[in-house]
Amino acid sequence: MSIETERKALHKRIKHEGKKDYKALARKIRMPYSTFLGLVKEDNPGTIRSWIKIERYFARRG
Repeated sequence: MSIETERKALHKRIKHEGKKDYKALARKIRMPYSTFLGLVKEDNPGTIRSWIKIERYFARRG
């Protein structure tokens, strides 16, 4: 898989998981809410470090 398709898959999963409360999900991932919201709304592409943090969170959850 290319990096772009993985990023899109993670973005889709973030939107699905955090539908009700993005603030709580940002806290669980241990990421600043403003950064997390920027990723969700696609205001900024985010850093690789941010996406790795999100990917690790979902890997831990299973």
